[in-house]
Amino acid sequence: MGVAPEGVVTRVTVISAMPGSASGCLLAYLTGHVTPELAFWSYSTLLVISGVVGFYTSTTLGFLIGTAAMRVINLAAYYATYELVIGAGLLAVMAGLLAKDRLASGKTR
Repeated sequence: MGVAPEGVVTRVTVISAMPGSASGCLLAYLTGHVTPELAFWSYSTLLVISGVVGFYTSTTLGFLIGTAAMRVINLAAYYATYELVIGAGLLAVMAGLLAKDRLASGKTR
């Protein structure tokens, strides 16, 4: 179609980062301080994990299934074991996806 995908991806990334950086600056200004807890990584990666969990089913339905699975895992985890349960759940999903790919391709090793 005559459009370079690298340039489009770069522009979209920069444009989407602008509101995030502006809101971070406003939050620091309004609260008067910035702490590492404000950028806790596990909350920001839930969308990515949801997409990975539901990736092999379909494009739209996969994200819904992934989000539902992450919500069930999130509800099953207690505060003290939250990251352990999320990590174990993600490892189980990745092992299942790897087994599904190997079975589909006919490879046993």
